[in-house]
Order: sequence, then structure tokens, then C-alpha cells
Amino acid sequence: MKKSKSNTFCPAPFTQLNFKNDNRIMPCCKIASMSPDSKVTARSIDEYWDSDELKNLRKNLFNDVKDPICSKCWDEETYRAGNTSLRKQQLARLGEKRINDLYETASRQLESNTVSKTLIKEIEMRFDNICNLQCRMCHPHFSHKWEADARTNPELSKLFATIPAPSSKNGIMSDETIQEIIQLVPNLEKIIISGGEAMYSRRHYEFLDQIKEDASHLTLFYPTNLTLLEYKSWKVVDLWKNFKKISIRVSIDGCTQDRYGYIRQGGILADVEKNIRELKTHKNIVVTSAITVSILNITQLTEIMEYLVSLGTTPQNVLVQYPVDLNIQVLPQGLKNEITQKWDDYLSGKDKDSPGYHNLIKQGQSIINYMNINDMSHKWNDAKEFCAIQDRHFNTNILDVIPEFTPYWQQNVKDD
Repeated sequence: MKKSKSNTFCPAPFTQLNFKNDNRIMPCCKIASMSPDSKVTARSIDEYWDSDELKNLRKNLFNDVKDPICSKCWDEETYRAGNTSLRKQQLARLGEKRINDLYETASRQLESNTVSKTLIKEIEMRFDNICNLQCRMCHPHFSHKWEADARTNPELSKLFATIPAPSSKNGIMSDETIQEIIQLVPNLEKIIISGGEAMYSRRHYEFLDQIKEDASHLTLFYPTNLTLLEYKSWKVVDLWKNFKKISIRVSIDGCTQDRYGYIRQGGILADVEKNIRELKTHKNIVVTSAITVSILNITQLTEIMEYLVSLGTTPQNVLVQYPVDLNIQVLPQGLKNEITQKWDDYLSGKDKDSPGYHNLIKQGQSIINYMNINDMSHKWNDAKEFCAIQDRHFNTNILDVIPEFTPYWQQNVKDD
């Protein structure tokens, strides 16, 4: 038994399963890639849970080895001062006692080369790539609208060429996989339901209906655009009444309709506000918010954060790392300086006793730190071309919506 706890230990490979809509299974949503064998569609949970790939990952994380497939968390722990990676968030959420118990159990089971499925307490699932919006930082794997347009628009097809398409037809989770998940439900504590957009997916509503009789112990967590709460005859709030807790993290990337609608094509901000108000009337539903931070909204960071607080939500942030063209690290240095100065001015004038002050500082400062710690401005030209292709597709003009880009739009930054 290992005497001291590994500095790279993560609970995910021991307690979680992440089901992609193309029927791949992975330990968590942050995993970059596993070997081709681990991506075989229709692989059973039993096969995956006892696979050599997962066994090797567990051993690495248990022995102070930074496995390269976990690069997103290692990068965030290196570059995002003031914030935490998903790995550290999970360690903090479980708490010291539970982590210590898990660590001891994992240590014994690793020695026997068998990890029990009874440790699985959390899963994340994507039913399909069906979505009612077409967000500029998204891609065909998570949006059937982008998928359809990329098939008919050569420019978009080229734009998304580096992003693997779903390996099964239309990226639909198989019925067999869903039934395997249902068998796990009695032992689970939490199910994360991602998309596409779950509120727009028939299969999501059918799944909730199937498990509702055994749901009183379950927490459901949704990252969602929250533009709707109904689908055909289904009303999701009625189904949610059967569950212990519903945790909603609504993505809001602008505080005015022009900017929000530009980033999330087809979205109506007033609908999101109305749905937040509706959900806050239900005792078992908790609503938080998240900014998907990209070059498209970083210039209005402070305004968006204030707006999210005004909605009665606690803001979080999700950094766009891919596509790289929208990563805030690609911004020219002059624009980064302006954004940083605006943030510093905001902090200096902020009342430290105001609601949510410490969370705003934690979230906002981590974004500014991430932006400034790495210079990727040599990709600024690629970023402009990425935006131009999408503008041609939607018949929009980024400078009409983000005029603060104007002094930098003609600026070419050469590769070093």
C-alpha cells in the first residue's frame, strides 16, 4: 500500500464514467484521447472498466505520474492561478474524509488488479448532438446544425476538418448503452447530462421517464443554454420533481441580446432570463451560471459577470481552449493590456462587501491570469479568418458587434 498520497491522484477513473454520444466511454469529460481500442463503439461497461487502458491510467494517477491524456487538467493547474482544474474541483467536492476512504480502497483494489464497479457513483452522458442553437465556439460533434451545415458548406467543412466527427450515425447513443446506464442507477449518486442540448432531446426526456421511479436519491446536473424547458408534450420540470436535486449551470456569454445572440446563434436572452426565474421557484432546483470565455466576449468580462450576479446566479467560467482560434491567449498584446487594465480598474472600484465579491475575484482573476500567462498572438490571423468564415456563413460582421476589435482587426501578427 502506498504510504503517502499521490500528488496526481484523481477520483474520476475509480468512481466515474463519461459516455459520449458516439458510444465511446472515458473516465471524464476532460480526457484528451485514449488509444483507438478504448474508442470502440458499443463496448460494454464491463469491458471498458477492466480495460488495460483504464488500469494503466489508474496506476499512473496513483503513482505521481502525470498521464498525458489528462493534459487539460495539468495545463489548468499550471496556468490558471486562482482557479482549479476539474481534478482539483472533484477532490474538493468529495472532501478529505471521502477521498481518504476512496484512496485506501483504491490502493487495496489496485494491488489485486481489480476495481469494483460498486465504486461508480457518477456518470456523464450525451444522448446525441441535437441542439437548438448554433454557438460559434461549438462544432459538429455537439451540434447537429453545425454538422448539417458543414456537410454542405466547403468553408465550414474545412474549418471543422481537424475535429473528429461522430463515429456512429448522427452521434446517437445506442439503446444498449442507455440500458446499461439504467442498470447502474440504483448505485449512482449523480448523473451529468450534457449535449447537444438535453432540453431539446427526445431521448433525454424518455430516459428521465424510465428512471423516475428510482430517482429520489439522485442528483442531476445540466450544463445547458436554458433557452427552453419543454419539448413537444414533455415538461422537464414535471419530471425533475422525482429527483433529489437538480443542479443547473446555464451558459450565458453576453449581457445584451446583440452580443449573446451573435455568439449563440438562435438564442434569445429574454427566454433564458424567464426560465431562470421559473426554476428559482422550485425548492429542489439550484441555478448557477457560466461564461464560456473566448475572444468573442472577454472584452465585456466585467459587464457579463455583473449581469450574471443581477440574475441571482453565482458566475463560474469555462475557458474555450479549442478551437484554438477562439482561445483568449491568441489576442494581440495591446488588446490584452486593455482588458487587463479594465479588470484592474473594476477591482479597484468594487465594494468588497458586495454580494458574491470573493467569487467574482476568484473567477475573473483566473481568466485574466490565463490570458496573460501564454502568448499565442501569432495565431491572431488564424483567429480572424475563423471569425470571417463564420461571419460569411451567418451574414454577420464581428466588428458591428465587437467594435473594440476594430483597431486590431487590420493588425497582422507574424510567427516568431
